[in-house]
Amino acid sequence: MRTAFAFGLLEGWWLSTESERVWGPCLDQDGWEKFLSRTGFSENQVVLHDHNDDICHEFSIIVATAVTEPVMASSDSIPGTICLNSHALVDVLVVHDETQLDLAMKLQDYLTRADDQITVGTTVIGDISLEHYNSKDGILIFLIELQRSVWYNLSAEMFHILQKLLTATTKGLWVTKSHGCDPNLRLVDGVSRVLNAELGSTSLTCLNLQGNVQDSLLPNQMAHILQICKRLRTSDEIDTEYTEIEGILHIPRLITPKSLNKEIETRQRPEVKVQRLWSSEIPLRLTIDTPGLLNTLSFIEDTEYTQPLKPHEVEIRVASAGLNFRDILIALGRLNVSNASRLGNELAGIVTRLGSACRDSDLKVGDSVAGGCYDTFRTFARCDWRNVAKIPEGISFSTAAALQVNHVTSWLCLHERAHLQPGETVLIHSAAGGTGQAALQLAQYIGATVIVTVGTESKREMIMKRYGIPFTHIFSSRDTSFTLGVKRLTCGRGVDVVFNSLSGDMLVASWECIAAFGRFIEIGKKDILARNHLPMEPFDRNVSFSAFDLSDICRERPDKARKALVEVLALVAKGVMSPAEPLQVYSVSDLEKAIRHLQSGKTMGKIVVDLRPDDQVVVRNPCFRLLLRWFLEIITDICAGENSHQAKFLILSDGNVHNLRRTRRSRT
Repeated sequence: MRTAFAFGLLEGWWLSTESERVWGPCLDQDGWEKFLSRTGFSENQVVLHDHNDDICHEFSIIVATAVTEPVMASSDSIPGTICLNSHALVDVLVVHDETQLDLAMKLQDYLTRADDQITVGTTVIGDISLEHYNSKDGILIFLIELQRSVWYNLSAEMFHILQKLLTATTKGLWVTKSHGCDPNLRLVDGVSRVLNAELGSTSLTCLNLQGNVQDSLLPNQMAHILQICKRLRTSDEIDTEYTEIEGILHIPRLITPKSLNKEIETRQRPEVKVQRLWSSEIPLRLTIDTPGLLNTLSFIEDTEYTQPLKPHEVEIRVASAGLNFRDILIALGRLNVSNASRLGNELAGIVTRLGSACRDSDLKVGDSVAGGCYDTFRTFARCDWRNVAKIPEGISFSTAAALQVNHVTSWLCLHERAHLQPGETVLIHSAAGGTGQAALQLAQYIGATVIVTVGTESKREMIMKRYGIPFTHIFSSRDTSFTLGVKRLTCGRGVDVVFNSLSGDMLVASWECIAAFGRFIEIGKKDILARNHLPMEPFDRNVSFSAFDLSDICRERPDKARKALVEVLALVAKGVMSPAEPLQVYSVSDLEKAIRHLQSGKTMGKIVVDLRPDDQVVVRNPCFRLLLRWFLEIITDICAGENSHQAKFLILSDGNVHNLRRTRRSRT
């Protein structure tokens, strides 16, 4: 049974050129009966009107049955019409244009020699006649789009030819070449998908080969054509799109995206959150479920703890961790870095394990140390031992954790790179911050004259009271007005060293404050990442501009960072330097509060988070061992609250209940 769908196939549909379509483009019921009869269908068997009233009638559904193969007389034919015959003399017919005769003959010869079970013929698309072709069991191979686009700007004549071929034959193979990324050559994909969906079969199969327009068909590409033809002859349940990639056929078949499924499962799975003591035997680490939402901060089991240490790594049980503005940017999703869900880059704690290459260090298990590494808000952190130094006696973990970023940066910038000398003048921006105060302390220790900028009046008062900086030497960091003040204080000469963290116009204004033979130290990243320009005029005074990034130093030259940390710790032990004031210490239970406080921009000094054993933290999706311990602790607490109850639980490190013993009331 054959079904016909008529939708605008009549020539000049909108023109109403036929005698039966004088008053409009649509045929009436009698017109469709005549048209169906001469195209191989029966008379109208069923006619369903949309409305019984002729005035309201707009369309009908007509049912007719195919009784013969369509044969159109020459008087009724349209350009490009092909007469079909049931005699089958050819199994595969290669359809080509006038310029592809040699290519078609080459393909015909290959297919004939490769498989003697099939008969191959060739024909030009404009002169095609299917009288010697079996339209039921055979295959049409179209080569006409190998070297040029066919479906784009398609002529009416070619449309009718292709329409008849693709709807009258059972199967066709359309061969194209990549030709870069020209979308005009991929229009056949849409034709194939619609045709196969409408006819419910594998009517048209597409093969996209690699190669240039000038290239002929290679032997392996003709083998691909033969392979697909064999599949088309033996089965209807096959793929209809093929692409050659590096000589191998690929099909766009759906596969299971395991990583995506796992992510969806994780997000849809109901979360379990429990309150745990930080001293739990299960190692924990901080994670951010959704960067930008601070209320999604939580702790999870640290599965990396069981992995072996790298040779140069030292494992530290974290006691305190410093909090910096970089951590705020990561938590808010504004800094694009790897492992963006991990915060912290300075710590203090106790050494618990050493890697095999740490024998040359002076570290041993049990040492109190300070150092720098990423992802420090966890039970056990791993650092390169060359970024770790012993903490002198008398320095607390909270103090030591506040030194790595601020004080090591200041030491390496002012002492090692700028070579600040006694009597020189230094301009320190944002002096009330952690790094600013560290630079101010170091400059005063060296004996330099200090000029600073701050953001608020309260910060100005703190700098005056804590460090004795005169009111006349403190300017605003909110605008470029400090330039005039610096020129006035230095009698127009400028400063010897600029310790800069400002950006934009204020960076340029600071650059103009540099004196002859001066050194400009840039610790900000905004202008560098934005690829902003720097005026060249100050370089005429023999000045230097130097950018500094401590993370690069720790990664590329860890020995230099360790040496600086040792020197800073020694100065702190002598009372020469100290953490930025006020030193604000939060518990790990209040980590979100600490981050929000630093985010406000109103804070001064340094924020440190202590990871104390008795702190309570939220653990997300705890492992079975953690849930078991939590459950048993609840029971223990209940029992401990009743004098007549006693309970004892002993759980091994693998999480198994080793002993569970309790006495109950007699009435229980």
